[in-house]
Amino acid sequence: MIGSAASRRREPEKQKSAADEAALFFVGFWWARQARAM
Repeated sequence: MIGSAASRRREPEKQKSAADEAALFFVGFWWARQARAM
């Protein structure tokens, strides 16, 4: 966590977009799993 925070401070825009992509992917994956379980 500390290392990612340091790199985020170094490259705020690039890191933020990467985090957004990862969050969207994770939410989509979780939603697909929930839909399949229902």
